[in-house]
Amino acid sequence: MLRRIKEIFSKNKKSYYELGTAAAMRDNYQLALKYFLKAAARGDAKSQFLSGFFYEKGVTGEKDIKSALVHYSAAARQGYADALYHLAYIYKNSKGSLQNIRKAEELLSEAAEKGHPEAAFSLAMKHKSGRGVKKNDREAFRLFLIAAEKGHMKAQYNLGVMCAGGRGTPKDDAEAVRWYRLSAAQGYGIAQYNLAYMLQSGRGVKKDYKEALFWFNKARERL
Repeated sequence: MLRRIKEIFSKNKKSYYELGTAAAMRDNYQLALKYFLKAAARGDAKSQFLSGFFYEKGVTGEKDIKSALVHYSAAARQGYADALYHLAYIYKNSKGSLQNIRKAEELLSEAAEKGHPEAAFSLAMKHKSGRGVKKNDREAFRLFLIAAEKGHMKAQYNLGVMCAGGRGTPKDDAEAVRWYRLSAAQGYGIAQYNLAYMLQSGRGVKKDYKEALFWFNKARERL
């Protein structure tokens, strides 16, 4: 019976992850890392990422970028989006021989396609502005949509702008209002202002001066 229990435990890759999470919730980060490393060794991608994060940020002591790269890379090989994004950040922002802009861009693109909202938003802004890449509104819209569907309020705002202006997508004021509203609800000031304007002018939505005033006041608090 004991052997069977050990066998079940050894196959449950999440067991050490759950213990690590519980330790982290108690602010016992040394113990948390110990468990995350055990889970990482068993192939748990989330634990590999968290081990890398602990080393990158120096959660338990000195920062250790080399160890962070090892664990992030292990998780990235399993397609873990957060690991891909953090690897991209390290390769882009490191100094000296570790910096690799081309690799960073490849990893960022892969993270975006895996649904990482910050990666998708970052690439969308580049395509929208033409900064470092050929300007492409259709691609910007596609990437903003990936981020927006994950709740990224700035991406939601940008989708509203693109829908209202017919950039990268057919002009659609009602859709612009929908995205502005989602962003405004998260407290993004410029989205609140644009939503108020749409409500005041009746673009894509029935005129509603009372609600427009509400959002103008909200925006004033933020801007």
